[in-house]
Amino acid sequence: MDRITAAQVFIAITEQRSMSKAADMLEMSRAMVTRYLAEMENWTGVRLLNRTTRSLTLTSAGEAVLTQSRELLSLATAIARPVVTEDEAVSGLVRVTCAQSLAMVALSKALVQFRARYPAVAVDVQVTNKAISLVEERIDLGIRITNNLEPNLIAKPLSRCDSVVCASPDYLEKHGYPPSPEA
Repeated sequence: MDRITAAQVFIAITEQRSMSKAADMLEMSRAMVTRYLAEMENWTGVRLLNRTTRSLTLTSAGEAVLTQSRELLSLATAIARPVVTEDEAVSGLVRVTCAQSLAMVALSKALVQFRARYPAVAVDVQVTNKAISLVEERIDLGIRITNNLEPNLIAKPLSRCDSVVCASPDYLEKHGYPPSPEA
């Protein structure tokens, strides 16, 4: 596929904030717009847009590729796929969110190891026990302890978390034993 046309399609999608509107504006089929976006993500090797049924937002990488795409159209040159060799450092910003308990137990140690391995990567960590929208808050990685996964997000299990219901002897003596786990 033509990279210049793909750049035009990507710019139209971001400006229209809709793949359907971009297709109409460019007089292309919606399927063709989707294919061009998929090729852009393939060429750059990164996800460019966070997509939900209601909105499209740029990822951090998408913002950079949008700038490159605009330059590509004005200069009519190819967008080079970023190649990281052993001599080059991985860099950029990664936005992460997780619950306070998980941050204290596991994330703090993992971040120290990650920063030692990738010192040029800045990590913005949001520690909160509230469920936030990863797309709206432009979060790259959300670590959740849940069985209710958000639709339209890519989720992979990292570990199993078993729950245990506990009560002190004083509580049970005062309030009695609950008749069921739900109680």
